Amino acid sequence: MVLYRPQKRARVQELRHSVSTLGKPGCPADYKEPFRSNIRSFLHDFARGPVSNAPALSLPGVKAWRVPLQSENGVPLSLYILDEKPSLSPPLHCERCRVLGWSHHPVCRNRYHFIIASIELQESYGVGKGRKLCLSCFCVIPASTKMCPGCGSNAMRSKILEARTHLLHGLIHTNGYGHLLRVNGREGGSQTLSGREIMDLWDRLCTMLRARKVSVMDVSRKYNMEYRLLHAIAYGHCWYGRWGYSFGRGSYNIALSQYKKTLFTISHIPLETFINSIDKKHSRIVSLYKHLAKPSSVNSVAQLMCMMMEFLNKISRKSSIANTNTGQGACSDDKDTGCNQTPSGAVACRWPSKRLEQAQEALLRVLRTADKATWLSRQILRENARSHIGDTGLLDFVLKGFVDKNINHEVVRRRINETTRMLEYRLEAMGTGLDDQRQGPHDAQHYTGVVVEQPKYDEVLEHLTLVYHAVRELMPKDAQILMDVKQLIKDYMGEFSRDHYEFNLKRRHPDDPFRMLCYLITENGHQKDPPPPELVVLPGNATIGDLKRAAEEAFQDVYLSFERLQVLAIPKLQGAKDSQRLSTVLNFRGPLCLLEVVGTGVEKNSSARHEAGLEQWVVDCPCGTTDDDGERMGECILCQIWLHTRCIGIRDSEPVPQQFVCNLCSWQLSPSGGCSVDLHEDRSL
Repeated sequence: MVLYRPQKRARVQELRHSVSTLGKPGCPADYKEPFRSNIRSFLHDFARGPVSNAPALSLPGVKAWRVPLQSENGVPLSLYILDEKPSLSPPLHCERCRVLGWSHHPVCRNRYHFIIASIELQESYGVGKGRKLCLSCFCVIPASTKMCPGCGSNAMRSKILEARTHLLHGLIHTNGYGHLLRVNGREGGSQTLSGREIMDLWDRLCTMLRARKVSVMDVSRKYNMEYRLLHAIAYGHCWYGRWGYSFGRGSYNIALSQYKKTLFTISHIPLETFINSIDKKHSRIVSLYKHLAKPSSVNSVAQLMCMMMEFLNKISRKSSIANTNTGQGACSDDKDTGCNQTPSGAVACRWPSKRLEQAQEALLRVLRTADKATWLSRQILRENARSHIGDTGLLDFVLKGFVDKNINHEVVRRRINETTRMLEYRLEAMGTGLDDQRQGPHDAQHYTGVVVEQPKYDEVLEHLTLVYHAVRELMPKDAQILMDVKQLIKDYMGEFSRDHYEFNLKRRHPDDPFRMLCYLITENGHQKDPPPPELVVLPGNATIGDLKRAAEEAFQDVYLSFERLQVLAIPKLQGAKDSQRLSTVLNFRGPLCLLEVVGTGVEKNSSARHEAGLEQWVVDCPCGTTDDDGERMGECILCQIWLHTRCIGIRDSEPVPQQFVCNLCSWQLSPSGGCSVDLHEDRSL
């Protein structure tokens, strides 16, 4: 009897897009429609889903898709795109839109979350029997635990949209306006992607899908310092400025012109001015890096800090190359052997390391006993050291290895005597790795023709920290202005296609599609807070009636409160019939045509009419702010006006009082009617 054994089905390897190429022109596609159409086409053609077997993605009103990715090293990753419906998945309103001044935008029907998680979300429960992952911080906890001991959140509910451990988390509304919520590179716990790789990917995705404007709140820290200030001083712009993000909105009523002026001033501090305002310790740091920069010159604080940061990056790259693939520490064959450990070449010589250290100490003892201004010839130095070390070959070997090396903040210098043509040595005190204390802070002549060893990572970091805090003390107001500008925005100009610069401005071909940006106005004219215009793309043979229907469907498709919208007329095409072709009545040159459309049927009293909601509250702070800017505020219990807690004297370390009175109300309540009450001391009733 012959048994039939079916052949094993060959495994089909999953097609994964490279993190470094996804979003480039033609990879995987080019889109020319508005974002609301492009994102749906992208999900339909290149994403897998909706994903239904992941507990972490099981949220009400949310559908999830997965785009397989891989890093440059071949590590598999997943880009999850979550389609959230605010009407079914609270909260209804977007807090970030209100902070950015987009509170007049109507609530969109969909929000698309782009997430690269630190773990594989489809395997979020596959961590072994009796254990599970907290869906907020992704810590492994017992299966019966209800409250996560790590983050204190409800471990029974999915917090995927609130987790702070994602490598990437971006959100784009259906109208093309979005927010970059989180980027976690190497220092944020990423084992596969750097911060630049993540930002490159996000920037290409926004460009490919034709996003319009995207914001980011820059609160990043690096080297235990505020990176938006550190990077602004060193490079003249914030870190996100590498990708085109710039001033979006300043807290405490800071204007763009004020920000630009401050940014230029603080990044162009002359080095001489900086040296004259700091102590001797800082001056020695400046002298060191001025010498290390030769033959180039360092003339400003920005160049100095930029040089330090490049040193840190260079040392970090070297250490990352020396690390194991798992990134769990340095390799055992690290080649960095400073002279405060074993002399250079000790591994390849015939003497043991202990013998080498003894010979090195004997030579140093001779140099320390001599006058620092006196140069000892090689013969005298070796003869004096022979009383402790009899092996002259060993002494000659060590003499070659510890020249120009930092040994416990001392450096052995060597020169050739111009008269005798013999080698001479002497020992110099380096302190923090700089010139001798007897020299002035600006005297660098002693370093002429001398090779100074580059400082170690910890030393450079300490120097950078000292200069950073010195700049903050030197220019506290300017530094505070840069610290108060956190809201950044990039305009991706999603209304245009990638090839709009190649548009033929001389003559339009009859078959070219019409790209029209429609501005919605009411029957009575322009409304107070109009929604952003919507892009409508129509074929070359479209009629005026097609344009009206397309504009009507576009606004209905994007906004919740526009479901009953009806487009009544187009003022620019007044008098033309709906059956007429657009090519016969529209004569425009350029990649985009701007049109106003008159509509009716908008639900004005709906809570989805604006991202700010129906709540009416007034901001009138002494700094000049008249709207929520994301900073901490308190409400006066008498006039019900909101003010910044910092502007009324409440420190950030202090809690916001439940009841306090503003200066104006306290002045009116005072017996004299003209004496103001200090709110910091007496602000409660």
